Amino acid sequence: MADDKGPAWLPDSGAVLTRADLAAVFVALRAVIAGTEPDEPNRAHAVSIAYVISEAIDRMGGVE
Repeated sequence: MADDKGPAWLPDSGAVLTRADLAAVFVALRAVIAGTEPDEPNRAHAVSIAYVISEAIDRMGGVE
């Protein structure tokens, strides 16, 4: 990470993830979600991450 300097290190145009990248991220998120209790903060963070990525997929046209 970038020493907690906020999102300034992120590219203005975003990033491109391949289908394989997205699949790996979702597999990892599912494992985190499955391995935590419903009221754990880490579970809520993982769900938030999955939601943001899902919204990005929808913006790009979703599944063909």
